[in-house]
Amino acid sequence: MQTQFRLMVTLAALVAAAAQAEVPLYRVHDLGVLPGGVDSGARAINDRGDVAGDMRYENGTWQAFLYRNGQMQGLGTLGWRSSFAADINNRGDVVGRIDGGDPGSPVHRPFLYRDGRMIDLQPVLDVSQGFAWGINNSGHIVGVSDKGAFFYDGSRARFLEIPGGSGWANEINDQDAVVGRAYLEDCSCAKSFVWRDGVTTVLPDPPGHLPGYDEYEARDINNAGQILVHKDFSYVSLNREFIYSDGVYTAINFVNGSALDINERGWVVGYDYYERAMLYRDGESYRLNDLLVPEDAVHWDLAYASGINDRGVIAGIGHLDNQWRAFIATPVPEPGTAATLLAGLGMVGWAARRRAARSHASGCAGTT
Repeated sequence: MQTQFRLMVTLAALVAAAAQAEVPLYRVHDLGVLPGGVDSGARAINDRGDVAGDMRYENGTWQAFLYRNGQMQGLGTLGWRSSFAADINNRGDVVGRIDGGDPGSPVHRPFLYRDGRMIDLQPVLDVSQGFAWGINNSGHIVGVSDKGAFFYDGSRARFLEIPGGSGWANEINDQDAVVGRAYLEDCSCAKSFVWRDGVTTVLPDPPGHLPGYDEYEARDINNAGQILVHKDFSYVSLNREFIYSDGVYTAINFVNGSALDINERGWVVGYDYYERAMLYRDGESYRLNDLLVPEDAVHWDLAYASGINDRGVIAGIGHLDNQWRAFIATPVPEPGTAATLLAGLGMVGWAARRRAARSHASGCAGTT
C-alpha cells in the first residue's frame, strides 16, 4: 500500500507541475515544400492543426497551400501568376488572394478555397480588385476591395460604412464582429475600428497616443471580444501592440514588432524588431526561440509567428539550416498530457481501492 501511495503522490506531483508551468517548451515541425519549391511560410492555423500558407517556386511565383494530416497540397492559382493564403477556419476553408497582371501594374483578386476547389470571389463581390483577409467558422469572409472593406456571408456582399472615411477589414469572429483599419478624413489618419450589426465604432486611442503621428490598426478579434491592436511606427515613436477589451488597453512587449494573431485564451503571437517570433501568454512575452527543445534549437531560427490555435500550437515562418520554411511549433508536453496523467492517477487509485477491497473481503471471509 505504501508503494501505491508513493506512486499516486508522484503522479499527482507531475500533474500539478504540468498544470502550473508558466510556459511550455516547443517542438518544431518543418512543413517542407512542394516539388520545385524553394521557400514556404505558414500564415494561419485552425484548431484541428490544419495550416494555410504559401510557397515560392524557383521561377519566383507563389502558390497558396493547405497542410493537413502531414501532407501539403497546392491550392492552385486559377491560371494567374501567384496565389497567397491569409486565413483558415476550423472547417478547413482557406481565403487569400490571387495575383496577375503586369509586374508594374499588378491585379489582385480575392479567393475562397473550399471542398477541394478554389473560387474567384471577384464576380460575387462585383469588385475589380481585392484581398480576402479573414474567415470565421460559419464561412463568412472579410477583406478589402476597390469598393472598400467587405463582408461576404456566402450569398450576399456588404461593404462596411466607415463614417468620415474608408476602411480595411482584417478579421472576423464567430459573432460576425469585424475589425480593421479606418482611414478618417478629418484627421488624415488611421484608427482601429470594430463593425457589429452594420454599425462601425472607432476604438479610442491607446495610452501614450501622439496626435498627428500615431496610427492604429485592429488586426484580430477573438470570440471573447478581445481585439488585437497594432500601432504603426512613426519617426517619433515605436511600434506597440495592445489587447483591447471592455474599454481597457493591455500593452504587449514585442520590442517594436508586430502582433499578428490572438486565440480564445488571449494568447498572442507575432514578431519583434529583430525578426524573432514572439509569444504573449498570461501577461508575459517570450521569444519563441528561447522556448525550443534543445534538439530543435540548434537547427531553427523562428522569425515570424503568424497564427496560434486554441491548443497553443503556433504556425509561422523560420530559418531551418538557412532556408525559409513554414513551421508548426507544438507545446511539449502536448495539450492533454496532464489529462492523461490524471487518468493514470485515477486508474492507480481505482486499482488500489479494488485490491484493498479484496483484501478486506478475504480477511472477513477468514473470520467466518
